[in-house]
Amino acid sequence: MLLNEFGTYYLADELGYFVDDALEEHADHSATRIVRFHSDLAAEVADLLQKMAADPAHPLFETIGKETLYDWNGDQDSWAKFQRLARRMSEGIAKGISG
Repeated sequence: MLLNEFGTYYLADELGYFVDDALEEHADHSATRIVRFHSDLAAEVADLLQKMAADPAHPLFETIGKETLYDWNGDQDSWAKFQRLARRMSEGIAKGISG
C-alpha cells in the first residue's frame, strides 16, 4: 500500500512541481488517503515511515526508488526531502487514527 502511494503520487518526473513548495501539503493528502482507505494498516505505515526517516539504509528504499524512479536516499538533499515527507505523513496518520 505504501508503494502504491509513492508510485502514484511521488514519481520523479512530477516531484519538481511540488517537492520544494508543497511537500507538506502532499504529505497531508497522503496521510488522509492512508487513514481513509487503509485504516487497518495505518498505524503500521506510520511506524514504518518513522523507521525509514531514521535509516537511510532501510531496505525499502530500493523498492520505493524503483517504483518512483527517484533515489530518495541518494544524496543529502533527497534524503532531507524524504525525511520531511515521511515524518509529516506519519504525524498526519497518527492524528487521523486518534480522531
